[in-house]
Amino acid sequence: VLGCKDDSACALDQKCENSICTALQCGCGVAQNHECQKYECCSDNECGEESKCNLNVHRCVFKSECREVVIKGDPANKHDIVFVGYGFQDYEHMKQGINLLMDFESKSQSKLGVFSLTPFKENKNKFNVWMIMAPDYKHNEMPSGYVDIMLNVPERYDYERFVRTCERDTVVVMSSQLFRSHAYWPTQDASGGTVYLSLQNPLKGPEYLGRTLAHELGHAIGGLTDEYVEYGSDDRTERFDMPNCAPDLEKAK
Repeated sequence: VLGCKDDSACALDQKCENSICTALQCGCGVAQNHECQKYECCSDNECGEESKCNLNVHRCVFKSECREVVIKGDPANKHDIVFVGYGFQDYEHMKQGINLLMDFESKSQSKLGVFSLTPFKENKNKFNVWMIMAPDYKHNEMPSGYVDIMLNVPERYDYERFVRTCERDTVVVMSSQLFRSHAYWPTQDASGGTVYLSLQNPLKGPEYLGRTLAHELGHAIGGLTDEYVEYGSDDRTERFDMPNCAPDLEKAK
């Protein structure tokens, strides 16, 4: 080993000690410019109560309150769906409900769960699914237009205060209140779409709620518009130029 007079004769991760270039032992830090630069953190104990230490970047980050349902890999490489649940007493019942809606094993005989259906079934390994309860999610009462039935519709952006620390691409607000299930298209590519699913308003029986969710995910993930006819309403094919919508049967063919 060559001798040294000062640090400049040594590599940047070394220091000159007793005329010898010696590797720096930095512990919770990294050697730079002949000195140890301490990391922001190396354990959760060095962060506040609401934070934890991300050991990939050695920085304090907010703890995620989202719980795992089915995780298929690194969120950076997957499409993350977060269920925000209103009207559930505990996470066990919420997870059971999500399992019925999603059918993660694609074994449903009636093929009514999301992952029982093409194209979700063939791509289920591309999804992570999370959940978080929202006992005080805000709803707005409004008339349904049918006799004296009132709807209780989830506020569009209230989910944001629950999912701040969650890995997410698509959010599904799952509520026990009565309203018309609906969705908003993604803001960019396949990210940013939102589904609002009423557990009190199935198309047929409650077992069909998985089909309703698959339909709404087509909006929120695929950016697809509706193709069914709704009498008394505008023709969606005239209002939107969406990839799955054709103005007549011949062009659709």
